[in-house]
Amino acid sequence: MAIQTIIEPNKVFTATVGRVLAMQGGAKMRPSRYLLMEEIDGGLLICNTLSLALLYAPGLSLDRWQRQELTEEERRELTAAFVLLPEAFDEHHAQADLKRVAAQTAKHKPGFTILTTTACNARCPYCFEQGQFARAESVSEERAEAIVRFILSRAQGRRTHISWFGGEPLVNFKAIDRISQRLTDEGLDFHSDITSNGLLFTPELIDRAATLWRVKGVQITLDGTAEVYRRTKRYVGDPENPLGRVLDNIDGLAAAGIRVNIRLNVSDENPDDLARLIAQLGEHYGGNPLVTAYAATLFELRSTGSEADRARRLDDYRRLRTLIAEAGLEKDGTLTRSYPANHCMADNPEAYGILPDGRLYNCQHILPDDLRGTIDDEPDKLRQIEKWDEQVNAPECPDCPVRPVCVRLSACPANDGC
Repeated sequence: MAIQTIIEPNKVFTATVGRVLAMQGGAKMRPSRYLLMEEIDGGLLICNTLSLALLYAPGLSLDRWQRQELTEEERRELTAAFVLLPEAFDEHHAQADLKRVAAQTAKHKPGFTILTTTACNARCPYCFEQGQFARAESVSEERAEAIVRFILSRAQGRRTHISWFGGEPLVNFKAIDRISQRLTDEGLDFHSDITSNGLLFTPELIDRAATLWRVKGVQITLDGTAEVYRRTKRYVGDPENPLGRVLDNIDGLAAAGIRVNIRLNVSDENPDDLARLIAQLGEHYGGNPLVTAYAATLFELRSTGSEADRARRLDDYRRLRTLIAEAGLEKDGTLTRSYPANHCMADNPEAYGILPDGRLYNCQHILPDDLRGTIDDEPDKLRQIEKWDEQVNAPECPDCPVRPVCVRLSACPANDGC
């Protein structure tokens, strides 16, 4: 058969689990639990999520694999590639150990998500920040200087990532100016991204984003074609043709070399309209590596409604994903080459969310319950929130084929099933 190795096994796996398995020759073998397979070009593409290897087995079909009708040569090669494992081998324990090592040895980069303001020029009905703040507040000049001091004290000269967030962060772009300029003056190596509705960009701000702010990527949310978008966003002042203006700004950002990832928010009412929008976006941006799109079911709909409702939403999501790919808008994916050390900023010890008043948080989805302290506190005074250490371990998790590369937090508000 001559299995082809497209991606080699992870080095930590080879040095630990792989070495143990190599010494267990002669044992009765069984298929690994942690495999993803796809028939392609007369063979089987095999992603081994335990070893993180990607393999191609020419001449092997999914049907033969499922019935385990393998030749002796195939069995020998699949054993050597850790696709077949000794029957007594404890994969559950092995994957847990690999992730534990990853968490203990991870070299997290400093990351800061800064809310420049809680004010927004849009009034989206689904905004998760509604009711989170008693009043709109923005980063002042004095607070911007304190944020700079906090970043420098945590970064310790290391390359740093900043995410500009809001509200709508461009409502207070002067804070981005101040913080970026001061970090540049201090010689910190940083880069940033922005989550924005995209309406307030101007040619001048796009130039600053590409230079002073060191923005590498912008996420912009679209909710539908022109009229659906206008009704959903309900921009303050009801500006003329808001979707057209945002698309012009996407053009400007891409022309400046900044990646734009368009988030398509999927509700119960807009899947068909989003399909029309995807076609329009594909005609204009299809194949442009700097402009991509993805579909996301609205947060509050992910675990609500009847089983039929959830099935319909999943079908809508899958249909839109297919349309995005066909339109040439899908972001190129890469297989992970390492075991996950954490899920997101909430369980990353080097990540900080900063509110306009200087308070610190772990997860913006549940701010009132999630405050750690302030940027003025000494490091040893910051509150440790233990709930972010607890991971989901549902009955179906141990044998899930992606378990070795999955981290789900029990406290995560986005836990909506797999």
